[in-house]
Amino acid sequence: MSIKNIDLECEIYKNIPDYVIWSLDSYIEERLAPGSFLMAVLENNLFTAVSHADPMSIKALKGIVTLLHCHVRSDIWGNKEKVNDWLKGS
Repeated sequence: MSIKNIDLECEIYKNIPDYVIWSLDSYIEERLAPGSFLMAVLENNLFTAVSHADPMSIKALKGIVTLLHCHVRSDIWGNKEKVNDWLKGS
């Protein structure tokens, strides 16, 4: 389920910083908890995501959400419970 196989040069994804891609891939592939910004995005917490975003991440927010919606299975993101279950291996 790696996102590294997706065409990240596509217009909507090209602004996503490499460190966000790496963190998201580590979350998906290894169940590693991401930083506060990406964790908030995964939990669908817009207020926290925006308040923890650096300038590059805030610019890429639409692409990150689109990437999740189109390419990441829905049972591992979308709310806090799904994210916690994924991280715990449930």
